[in-house]
Amino acid sequence: MCRLFGANVCGHFVCVSRPGRTSVKGAYDVLVSMGIITYFIPYLYVFASMFKVQKEQAGPEVIRVPEGKPVARFVACVGFASTLFTIGLSLVPSPDETNKLLAVIKSWGSPECC
Repeated sequence: MCRLFGANVCGHFVCVSRPGRTSVKGAYDVLVSMGIITYFIPYLYVFASMFKVQKEQAGPEVIRVPEGKPVARFVACVGFASTLFTIGLSLVPSPDETNKLLAVIKSWGSPECC
């Protein structure tokens, strides 16, 4: 399993850095975008799990969000939306990118774009 993951990651890096399609700066921008996306995806799970956690009974040592479920759900929605917005902004290519659609596809990490 680890070898398959490593091969997949290497395939993505080869795809992203192929000469002739993008510049070195463009490849770097795509790699940074991929890093931002993979960094923020776990936060989507954290904010989404807030809804499930609010349904369960809290133990005596658990500190809940002040003002109860409505505020906790509002905070979870704001956090989820801002994280999703951050991921969306990382897909916007830089203004000097020549092939903007290819840059967006590469940011998603699709090796089929090669």
